[in-house]
Amino acid sequence: MYRKDLNIMFSPPKVKEKADAIAECARSYLEPIVRRGRGELVSELTTPFPCVTFLLMLGAPLDDLPMLIDAKNTMLAAVLDPEARGRLTDEVFPALFAYFNAQLDLRERASDPDDDVLTALNRAMFGDRRFTRDEMIRVCAFLTLAGLDTVTSTLSKILRFLAENPGHRCELAADPTLIPAAVEEFLRYFSIVTISRAVDKDVVLGDVELHPGDRIELFTPSAGRDPEAYENADSVDFHRPRVMHLAFGSGIHRCLGSHLARLELQLGLEAIVEMMPDFHLDPQRPPREHLGEVLGVDELHVIVGKP
Repeated sequence: MYRKDLNIMFSPPKVKEKADAIAECARSYLEPIVRRGRGELVSELTTPFPCVTFLLMLGAPLDDLPMLIDAKNTMLAAVLDPEARGRLTDEVFPALFAYFNAQLDLRERASDPDDDVLTALNRAMFGDRRFTRDEMIRVCAFLTLAGLDTVTSTLSKILRFLAENPGHRCELAADPTLIPAAVEEFLRYFSIVTISRAVDKDVVLGDVELHPGDRIELFTPSAGRDPEAYENADSVDFHRPRVMHLAFGSGIHRCLGSHLARLELQLGLEAIVEMMPDFHLDPQRPPREHLGEVLGVDELHVIVGKP
């Protein structure tokens, strides 16, 4: 019921309205990397590109991006870092809630507000009543976490793979019509969102003693490598028939922004294979990755051109 009105804002026709702006955004971040002949793809491309796209959907000013990225990073760090949890509670959430309250107030007062997600929230219904302001704020905070990290992490994983696998990169450059299928295959291969739960009582699982405060992680990305579900599950094949995966979850909790994420990944890859068909890892600066509830890449230094 909460998602009923929001689904419309993230439907395929709605996100396609932003396709030209998203494609131009990807090209604008790639251009200086190509011109310079090298770059760090996480900070220069895979972080700002989907974040700006998210702001376009949200209807928030682009100048607000650093504050929202800091909020997203603190929310992710707070899962394991007590210091980040304290900062999240004392500083980040109050500032984030005040920010979204102000944005929602602007739309509530406007006679003809923009057609964006924040406007949709002001009009959204839960059954026969409107969302409360508290519900709107909570949705905004959740969208900030989901919209500013998952595509960044997925695209970073994809680009590392392409930097290390020139055959697959050349295949996409030679035939960009494969990109939609490639996106689905990469989503299977690199599902990056995991699920964890906190232990609330002493228990022994297998031969491991667990205590309150410990965490158990269900490594959902492993579903995409299930040899009983996929032939040659550990290989990337852009011609794999009918790729099904759990990258966006399943059932009633399936990712609200899945259509937007697909479009971002497709348009990002189209720009990359057109503008930067050849690139490889910088041997002097190896990639750095992280584990956690969202798997991702911290640094990805590449050199443009053939090795």
